[in-house]
Amino acid sequence: MSRLVQLADGPTEFDRVFGLRARYVAPFLDTYDAVIPMVDPVLFELARLRLAQLLECRFDQSMRLVAARDAGLTEDKVAALPSYATSPLFDARERAWLGYAEMYAISANDISDAQVADLLDFLTPEELVLLTRALWATDTLQRCCVVFGVGATDVVPTSLPHFVVASAA
Repeated sequence: MSRLVQLADGPTEFDRVFGLRARYVAPFLDTYDAVIPMVDPVLFELARLRLAQLLECRFDQSMRLVAARDAGLTEDKVAALPSYATSPLFDARERAWLGYAEMYAISANDISDAQVADLLDFLTPEELVLLTRALWATDTLQRCCVVFGVGATDVVPTSLPHFVVASAA
């Protein structure tokens, strides 16, 4: 249940909260929507869900990226995210990316040159820039959802067309 007293009309809690300032939210969601197809869907989804765990964003934890599911990301692997550093389900590329994503969420100033260099063993500079942009959008959206108390959803807002409800994944 949202922490806001007055909400806009809409089919989901997300729509009711962010509909209060739709003209400000729409350009952000357009950017978010545009960057998703430009990045590796599995890397993006792993980071999005790991950030949702760290930030306790129930809204994002309740959805799955369709392209990541279609690319083979399983719920078993999602369940193993808290232990990605040691789980055999994750490869070196995913571990490097998730370590970077965690540090981004916790303290971006502390991302080291070594972490970036490690990632560049697996990603091109362009891929790293695009994934970081996607990470920024995810981090921003999740923090807003947490602040405003947007909870888990059983209906994906139409403004997030790349996603399905987690149980449908």
